[in-house]
Amino acid sequence: AISFDKNPFESDVLSNAYLTGVMSVEGGYKTAIIVSDYGSFVVRQHDQIGKTKWVVKEITDSEVTVKNGDAELKIAFKDDKDED
Repeated sequence: AISFDKNPFESDVLSNAYLTGVMSVEGGYKTAIIVSDYGSFVVRQHDQIGKTKWVVKEITDSEVTVKNGDAELKIAFKDDKDED
């Protein structure tokens, strides 16, 4: 039998995610807009991504770093060259 300590499909929510915008809001906080096949997420630092266990660790002008336990993922703007 195969068993998993965590849902093996959970990371799929962000597997093809990309950043569409970063805004600085009052107080110097940054807000990011992340898009994936599962929807769009408007997040700030320390926000949870939807119903996943991924949490926003840091937002810069060019990427968002999210964390799930020891796993870390960087989400960047989509490269326009990927578009046909």
